[in-house]
Amino acid sequence: MKESTVGIMGGTFDPIHYGHLILAEYVLNEMNLDKIIFIPSGTPHLKSYKKVSTKKNRLKMTELGIKNNNNFKISTIEIDREGNTYTIDTIKELNKKYTDTLFYFIIGADSLFDLLKWKDIEKLFDICNFIVANRGGTYSLNELQDRIKLLTNEYNAYIKLVNIPDIQISSSDIRNRIKQNKSIKYLLPGDVEKYIYKNKLYVNNEYNNELIKKELKKHIDTKRYNHTLGVEKTAVALAKIHDIDISKANVAALLHDCAKNISNNKKIDLCKKYNIELKIEEKKNPDLVHAKVGSVIAKHIYNINDSDIINAIAYHTTGRPNMSELEKVIYISDYIEPGRTKANNLDNIRKLARKDLDKALLAILEDTIAYLQSKNKIIDTLTIEAYEFYKLHNNTLSNE
Repeated sequence: MKESTVGIMGGTFDPIHYGHLILAEYVLNEMNLDKIIFIPSGTPHLKSYKKVSTKKNRLKMTELGIKNNNNFKISTIEIDREGNTYTIDTIKELNKKYTDTLFYFIIGADSLFDLLKWKDIEKLFDICNFIVANRGGTYSLNELQDRIKLLTNEYNAYIKLVNIPDIQISSSDIRNRIKQNKSIKYLLPGDVEKYIYKNKLYVNNEYNNELIKKELKKHIDTKRYNHTLGVEKTAVALAKIHDIDISKANVAALLHDCAKNISNNKKIDLCKKYNIELKIEEKKNPDLVHAKVGSVIAKHIYNINDSDIINAIAYHTTGRPNMSELEKVIYISDYIEPGRTKANNLDNIRKLARKDLDKALLAILEDTIAYLQSKNKIIDTLTIEAYEFYKLHNNTLSNE
């Protein structure tokens, strides 16, 4: 009897879109597979800090998305499972049910570099093959090939690289567009689009803020946690006033100091692990790198993939030229939250922040530089560059 070859597309599919479907079709043809099985996740342990749509909604959207392709099938194996979803359990169950089938688990390039974090990955390599869909972007072809070679040699893994078109569509972008009342037409199948609007999906905060707070309490002290709540309250208020995404402001504020209480040795270790380049003054005083470290913790531990949120965390202590509106809100909120009482000119800056973020930002930069100079402390070059940028920017606006 001929062994069947089947590709597995796992994911939250929240929602499924044309990027998923094009990827699956390319892999099907390039690897000459018999079919692709889409497996919507149940409770994905790696995305627990984000709110995920109900199993029912994600299953229905996936069904609607694949219904016109006879080579695409769907499985509820993870939807039906209680508790967190782990790939090893899914593959074991599939192998037991389909003894004449060879499974290929399809992953993206980012996941290739995270595979060793997966539960029982060595056992998984023994019972399942992997296909890496290379869409270009973050990693070069040489980096991908080197990583595959390493995993193949050290773990006897079977990993095949398949090049596919770089389709710039993501579920998070679709969710954000819906929250901003922007069109999602042609990003996903029409039936999925209709289902989303009919059921009013993605109109609320997508992050699980209460779970983030619960986790934060384990890693920062009480004083820092109270400060964080003050920054959250201030950031949300400013986001409402200045028409900025409230959910982004909320989560960026919560995580802005997530690395504050990490030991200096661990900060340095994390910088090495995630290739964070340190300045001379940062190497001498690791206390200065908590914002940079916090940004990678937000990405790799809390699974926050929004670049604007990551940057708001990374630059909340130094600022930088041409900051995004969200970056400004977090930088300002960190300075003026209700628990702050010692800085000069606070009342005026708080009033400015409600009216004009740029003017408030410039006032904070001026006060910060003056304070650091008075203490003969090193001033980060980004802070100086930010000050010069917004000084010129505000002068230009005043002269128009």
